Amino acid sequence: MHHQKKSINKVLEEAGIKQGSTEMIKSYQKAVDTIMKSLTAEEIQEAEALAIKWNEWQPPQDVQSETAEKKGHKYAEEFAKEMWKWCGARVVVMAAWEDANGEVIVGA
Repeated sequence: MHHQKKSINKVLEEAGIKQGSTEMIKSYQKAVDTIMKSLTAEEIQEAEALAIKWNEWQPPQDVQSETAEKKGHKYAEEFAKEMWKWCGARVVVMAAWEDANGEVIVGA
């Protein structure tokens, strides 16, 4: 659904639902369903093929950059907590990635 993200956000926006609100969380799946119903069989096949490709290999650079910016810190923190909880190991994480403009971003 990554390629349909703008369409999903448009459905939410047209319904007067603000990004990040409680209402958005409650309405997101309904918006996804609305978009899914509008897709052709060919578009669904393309999305399924893309999901397989991303799961077997990896998402493209722009998607990786967006994920790193939005969720990288959370993923690293959760990993460090789990390592401490289950292994008694302290973990130090240094992260760097390219943003959508090709600039290197260093996260703490």
